[in-house]
Amino acid sequence: MPIRVGEYRFEGPFKFVKMVRNAPGIYAVHYYRDGQYFLLDIGEEVALHDALSAHPNQSEWERFGRGMLTFSVLYTGTHSDEERRAVVQELRAAYEPACGPR
Repeated sequence: MPIRVGEYRFEGPFKFVKMVRNAPGIYAVHYYRDGQYFLLDIGEEVALHDALSAHPNQSEWERFGRGMLTFSVLYTGTHSDEERRAVVQELRAAYEPACGPR
């Protein structure tokens, strides 16, 4: 079941980072509570699995999360780094997630 972030359909949500492929894309970190997903962080990486496994915001996710942490991803394949960053900027501006760059 995909999860929507803005107009984008992300794969997931996944309970475990091991389910995320090590491919370029955009990630969204949510917490799940009472049947709803709440966005905590969003970003982009060239190697999603590796980046999420050792992400510097993990302690923030734990601190701000009020339920089960989940990950969703939008694999971007041949899209450029600039295109990924533009989508992340768009979504960060629209949702103002609690974690990540201010």
